[in-house]
Amino acid sequence: MLSEERVRSYAKRKGLNRIIKLMIATDEQRQWIVDNQAGMSRRQLTTCFNNRFGTSFSISQLTSYCRRRGLKADEITRNRKPIGTVSRQGKFLCIKTANPDKWEVMHRVQWESYHGKKIPEGFMIVFADGDCDNLSRDNLVCVRDSIGIVINHRNRANTANPELNKVIMLSESLNAMVNDRERLNKECV
Repeated sequence: MLSEERVRSYAKRKGLNRIIKLMIATDEQRQWIVDNQAGMSRRQLTTCFNNRFGTSFSISQLTSYCRRRGLKADEITRNRKPIGTVSRQGKFLCIKTANPDKWEVMHRVQWESYHGKKIPEGFMIVFADGDCDNLSRDNLVCVRDSIGIVINHRNRANTANPELNKVIMLSESLNAMVNDRERLNKECV
């Protein structure tokens, strides 16, 4: 009699991807997979299956078997991170806000929470002290997109002093308002 390892090795060398079909031979095993696959992650399913039936399938083998049978994991298993989970994506903290995976940038969510309103169209949130992890109320400043781009491009508002950074942001806002007014006056003439 051949060992499972020898059969797997032979199947891999010969490119026989569906050898697991032959290994899951009993109706009891098939029915157990159908009954339990939706409520577990594929890792849990594989561990429980191997423990129950004394087999040694890999996660990818059982996942492949389920996929071929049209057995899909439910919403809870596919989206394992619960709503409210905070994760770093790039340099910003993000929070999961809905299923299926909807993530929002944490500083925008915090600003909206502090002020009780949505960020106006054409505006963005910048950090007064330049620290993307500092989500305190007085560190989050709402500025027009054009100002945020100017501030980030020139890096003028990235000093060590948050109060000075806020003054620089305000002066850039005033400059933008003056430029808008001048542009409007030229168009009206």
